Amino acid sequence: MPRGVFTADPVQAMSQAGQIEAGAIELSLRDSGVVDLLVAQFSRMQNVSRDAARGAIVEMIRAQGEKIAAANPDAKTAVDAIAGFVETSGQTLTIKLTPLGKVPMLQLLGALNSEPIVALAQFRIEASTGL
Repeated sequence: MPRGVFTADPVQAMSQAGQIEAGAIELSLRDSGVVDLLVAQFSRMQNVSRDAARGAIVEMIRAQGEKIAAANPDAKTAVDAIAGFVETSGQTLTIKLTPLGKVPMLQLLGALNSEPIVALAQFRIEASTGL
């Protein structure tokens, strides 16, 4: 990150902001019971068993994931990991995004607002679950 970004002068900071690039991003989520709460809520709303609710949620994740994976095959790994995270209680979900090249931060933020799939395509996606 350029030193000029760290200034009290907003004009100087904004002029330097175009030089900021995205780096690797890693996100880890540990399920401490919230997935079970969401499944229970969904089962009450749909008037089905918890197992049926969990299965329906997993199928919805996979169905939406197929649409995303059609545009970015790398995303299938993340979709499978998210589905596995919901499928089994108490898991840890880890998703790592590594830029495929230079990714200017301002350009990335713009793409995230207008076309998130295009923004994701600029990264290699790794995902896993575990206990």
